[in-house]
Amino acid sequence: MFSAERYYFNSKGIFIFRANQLIHHYQFDDLIALKKMSVTVNNRKYWFMRIHTPNGQRYYQFIPKDTIFNDNFTQFYQFLKTNYPTKVKGKWHRWFAGI
Repeated sequence: MFSAERYYFNSKGIFIFRANQLIHHYQFDDLIALKKMSVTVNNRKYWFMRIHTPNGQRYYQFIPKDTIFNDNFTQFYQFLKTNYPTKVKGKWHRWFAGI
């Protein structure tokens, strides 16, 4: 259930790393959806990214780990809501992540 993959983003897209090596880089146009799942662990909802690839679709699931000192998922969510609003499915509540 837990993955060694790490997800990062910047203005050039979404980057997937495993063991400190870049394994995938996706453009935002390849993102089909960022969606909140119904699965909850420790009062936190799982989210997933569905991404179009040349070989079909790939799914990446994760639990956002925003804290007082780290708001990376909030930044990602706001970036997508502003620039790609139709791709965001679900509402993010930083201080109420289980909603």
